[in-house]
Amino acid sequence: MRSGPPLLFLFILLLPACTCIGQPLRAGEDLLSKCQALGDGVWAPYQGQQTRTVYFLVSPGAPHRFLQIASAQQFYLFVNNSLALHGVGARVDVDSLMRHYPDGLRMGIFQPDGIRDLQIHWLVPAEDDPLQNAIRVPAAFDNFVLIASLALLIFFTALFRTNPRLTLDYLDFVKLVNLRDREESQVTLRLTSSVNLLFYLFASLLAALAFLVAAHATLQGLTVIRRSFDLTTAQLVGRWLLTALAILGLLLLKLSLNALMARLFNAREIIAFQFFNFVRALMLSLAFIALVAVLCFSLAIPLNYFMMIKAGCWLLAFSTMLLYFKLLSRTGFRSFHLFSYLCGTEIFPLLILIKLLVF
Repeated sequence: MRSGPPLLFLFILLLPACTCIGQPLRAGEDLLSKCQALGDGVWAPYQGQQTRTVYFLVSPGAPHRFLQIASAQQFYLFVNNSLALHGVGARVDVDSLMRHYPDGLRMGIFQPDGIRDLQIHWLVPAEDDPLQNAIRVPAAFDNFVLIASLALLIFFTALFRTNPRLTLDYLDFVKLVNLRDREESQVTLRLTSSVNLLFYLFASLLAALAFLVAAHATLQGLTVIRRSFDLTTAQLVGRWLLTALAILGLLLLKLSLNALMARLFNAREIIAFQFFNFVRALMLSLAFIALVAVLCFSLAIPLNYFMMIKAGCWLLAFSTMLLYFKLLSRTGFRSFHLFSYLCGTEIFPLLILIKLLVF
């Protein structure tokens, strides 16, 4: 097929909205649901399946003028088999393209890491009618956050009233960074006791809420948890509980991995200390995220929740670095053997989880 002149795509890239200055626009029809994807040599409607390219057609009689494409990941836009532009956001002047492709436009959007958070909308003129009743903003997610926060507050209060010393021990930042602290309670050493399992559940619920809020508030990352604006409050609560159970399962899986590696390295005496240190770092990072979120909300300060999730991951990585020096004084391992042990129990699992959940 013939391709348009190169200056056309430069015009699209640099001056997409010059002709609509003074004309407010809003997102209209969602075109992603009308896209096609090629899988196993067969064309099928795109319904969220794994693919790196989606295609859609724009007929000559398209009722709208501008097309809005947005994603947190890099994408490449092809128009009639010609590369038009790449980036993370673009406003395409369809009328200008139609002058060079009067028979219609076949558009393809390619993302190297797969289509994940892509948004494709027609832009339509925004109506400014003072007598028009605005559509009420759905409050399902706000209601869910309120219910989840109250439930976690009650859960934490019950844990603190029944086990104040253990609660403060989990939230003790000084012990997290203290390389010489060796004081451990008997409850701490019983990792699978009912009390510790309740703390693991609380940490899982808090982490699940943080991920859901970040996924709702930003287009970035979170490859496992998707944004959903059409769910009811009950459905969001169900998703929260399922996500928390999945995180709890990962915590118990990590505990099993620690026990297996400690058996292989003949260091069973450090299992309790090591896992408790990890849960303490997780609790402190989640508490940090929660405090900053509440403070910014109270002061009406804009907050990038995804960056807060990244900050929590950095705190976990920092605690892993400190754990190396703590275990160096507790075990008779040489530096290389201890580093190998931590790679199998801390570093590699943390990198995999961050890759799956965040990046």
